[in-house]
Amino acid sequence: MDIEVNHNFTDMINNLRINIEASGYVEGDRAWNARDVCLPCSRLYYFESGSGVLEYDGEVITMKPGNLYLVPFGLTFSYRCDDRYTKLYFHITIPRPDGFDLLCDCKHIISKPVSISDIQRMTRNYRSGNIVDMLKIKQEVLMHVTSMLPSSTVSSFFSTVYSPIVQSTVDYIQQNLSVQLKSADLASRLFICESTLCKHFKEELGVTVGQYIDDSIFLAAEKMLLKSNFSIRRISETLGFCDQFYFSRRFRQKYNQTPLQYRKRMSGDL
Repeated sequence: MDIEVNHNFTDMINNLRINIEASGYVEGDRAWNARDVCLPCSRLYYFESGSGVLEYDGEVITMKPGNLYLVPFGLTFSYRCDDRYTKLYFHITIPRPDGFDLLCDCKHIISKPVSISDIQRMTRNYRSGNIVDMLKIKQEVLMHVTSMLPSSTVSSFFSTVYSPIVQSTVDYIQQNLSVQLKSADLASRLFICESTLCKHFKEELGVTVGQYIDDSIFLAAEKMLLKSNFSIRRISETLGFCDQFYFSRRFRQKYNQTPLQYRKRMSGDL
């Protein structure tokens, strides 16, 4: 008996997972209108009827029935409807090995045809409440997303393998997120010199240890602001800031708005 085994298959497939953060079927009107929205998730709009408009970076996209629109993770965009529309939507995240999102480097809204009958079938499955139908939708959403991305993006996800030093550091940072983390302490934990850690980290991730920690800290802050009712004080303490005022100052420097302003503006869009 001959058995062919792909030893990379299990690790590769298990590393690729899609999280559906929010979803719904909408019969909307002109109330669907907001400017400069930016959330820590990607959006999928399966447009069934009517029309809508997406705007970003000088581009204007008119959404039409029989199409799927992907708004990638972290893209700042505006949206509106001038009449009425129906759509099935999903807000998704696809974590990468470095703790960030597969789509966070994608800077363009992407579209592809999806027949209205397919959208209606997905909507029936969505409404059914049957676990098998739910799994079918999740599988179909992942298939659509991966088919819309440049092949280089998908390939890089599966080919990304960090050295044990870097992967251990990434895992430790993600599990112990704190603004107090320092490269010297991380290196000491691995019993290597700081310069060695910093060199490998920059070569493999393209950013310094400090920048990676900062980016991870504020991504976590965004998620806590939007997905929890934690006070600003509790969020700042959770992330290791000396006080909520310093956290708020740093947040405003990065996002041009206070944490409370961000929560108020963005929470309605989840």
